[in-house]
Amino acid sequence: MLQRIQTVYLLFAVLCYTAMFILPIRTAFTNDSTGVNEPIMYLYHNGVLSILAGLGILVALITIFLYGNRRLQAMLALLGAFNAAGLLALIGLGMSQHPENIDHWGLGVIMPLFVLVFSLLAFRGIKRDDKLVRSADRLR
Repeated sequence: MLQRIQTVYLLFAVLCYTAMFILPIRTAFTNDSTGVNEPIMYLYHNGVLSILAGLGILVALITIFLYGNRRLQAMLALLGAFNAAGLLALIGLGMSQHPENIDHWGLGVIMPLFVLVFSLLAFRGIKRDDKLVRSADRLR
């Protein structure tokens, strides 16, 4: 259901996951005369990161269409948040293991943080809907 705010949050999470495949994770200055930043590492250069991001997209899309089962939807939203936290940790670990030639972190580094926030906001929205339905059931 597109009327629910958690659906919007999950769609934003999918967009952030997709942006991770496009944006560089780290960049470095080249030694040529132009001085233009050259992307060094993208997400798809690392198989584990690509698989985790692909699973994150899949989990977020499945979570959107489980609006009838709020308990499972909430669990999958939390799973998406843990996936984003793991992805963020693996990217940070990879960046700390290869500190040479890193002048700038790319925008792809902060995308898992956005996914984490959007997943937690979606979880909060799902829990709020569940609470509303339970209070309406008590009134009947």
